[in-house]
Amino acid sequence: MTFKLITDVTAEQVTLEQARKHCNITPEGSPPAHDDDALLQDIIIPAAREWAEEFTGLALAPKTYELVLDAFPEGDDIELPIGPVTQIDSITYVDEDEVVQTIETTAYTLDDTSKPQRVIPATDTEWPATAEVANAVRVRFRAGYSLPDESPVVIALPRVAKVAMLLVIVHLYENRGLAVDRALSEVPFGPKSWLSQLRVRKGWA
Repeated sequence: MTFKLITDVTAEQVTLEQARKHCNITPEGSPPAHDDDALLQDIIIPAAREWAEEFTGLALAPKTYELVLDAFPEGDDIELPIGPVTQIDSITYVDEDEVVQTIETTAYTLDDTSKPQRVIPATDTEWPATAEVANAVRVRFRAGYSLPDESPVVIALPRVAKVAMLLVIVHLYENRGLAVDRALSEVPFGPKSWLSQLRVRKGWA
């Protein structure tokens, strides 16, 4: 089993305006701007989110992933390696004639209450047989908390996650003379404490 990122985030949970405020940065002009805006928006904000995702094992902003298996599991349940999962986009498999097939969406359901979340066959339905080839089954799914401007909200980002990311952003900004990797390795206890209550077993959310 392996899984890979298909589509990365298109927006961040922390806005530039929020980052400026917590870093005590005052923009000027119209529209308001600051010399460090690019640093915040392109490096520090994404780095803080990526660090928080690595620490928690969660997708904190929406992304698309693909889980790859050699065959459907014998126990029927397909456990999804990262969450929170919001949607299953497709399930494809290589059939016994080595032809790629797509399973109808009515043939399975997302169990979004279990931990880890899982895909299960519909009632009176079984996973089909696959060819004995590597990577015969592919489950493409979306995971991540709703963005601030998303409506309707699918899964709200826990406030503790946003607080922790803001604390990391301030830490990175105040220590911007250090390489990002070094600054992240020295993140203070506060953000870790906030995020510990969300932390899941690595690779399973």
